[in-house]
This record gives sequence, C-alpha cells and structure tokens, in this order.
Amino acid sequence: MKDRKEMLRLREDAHELSHPLESFQKQVNSLFDNFFENFGLTENRTGMLHMDILENETSYTVHAEVPGMSEKDIEVQLEKGILSLKGEKRQIQENKEDRFHRVERVYGSFHRSIALPGEVNEEEVQAVCKDGVLTITLPKITRSASTRKIPITGN
Repeated sequence: MKDRKEMLRLREDAHELSHPLESFQKQVNSLFDNFFENFGLTENRTGMLHMDILENETSYTVHAEVPGMSEKDIEVQLEKGILSLKGEKRQIQENKEDRFHRVERVYGSFHRSIALPGEVNEEEVQAVCKDGVLTITLPKITRSASTRKIPITGN
C-alpha cells in the first residue's frame, strides 16, 4: 500500500512541475491553512468580517455581515479615506444547569480597514445595522463639471 501512495505522490509532484502556477497556488493555500491552524482558527472561525462594497454615480455602499450583533457592539470610523470597522461579539451568559454538546457560534473581536476608491463627503456618511447586516452609505463628493479657460501670460 505504501508503494501505491508513493507512486501517487510522485505523479502529483510531476504534474505540479509541469504546471508551476498550480504548484504556487497549492503552496499559498497551504501557507494560509497552516497559519490559521496555528492560531486555533478553523475555516468557519477566522474572525474575518465579510463585506460587499458597491459603487454607483453618487455614493459607495458597504454591506458587512454582523450576525447576532447590534449597533452597540460595532464601531465605524472614517479617516483620510480609510473606512475602519471594529466590533466584538460577546458570549451569552452561561447557564450552569445546561451542558453544551456542541458550540458553533463564534465569539470574539474583529477589525477591518479598507481604502475607499474616491473622495467621500464625510459629513453625510450614514450607517444602519439591521437583521445582521451593517449598511454604510458614503456619498461621493460632487465636483463642478464646468470648464474654465485659464489665460496664459508671457514674460
């Protein structure tokens, strides 16, 4: 059986040598898997805040998943074109009479910062937390579309 496993591994290694990008992708995936395993983080417990960022003509909109959290648990900051979201999901008070057979809810803190692709009217930014989704609306700064002729002077 060991010989067969060895042959399969050698065949896989030969395939990777013929496709260097596949080999590189496998190494990067392995690096990230090992990183998260070493910190006790599994596939579903990365502490990563999942978000969508949309743009239209007048604004940017950010939708962030924050299940089980309220506005009291989240902090939103905008500074120099960087939007930062911080928060913490706290564990529910434990009842000594109940025994857990399995716990799948994730508790802990998160912090995520993203650079916005353009200028934002900081005075009109709005954030709403509803049904486990934080929605942040960031209106764009509108610039005048007028053209001005600039005179050129000589010496």
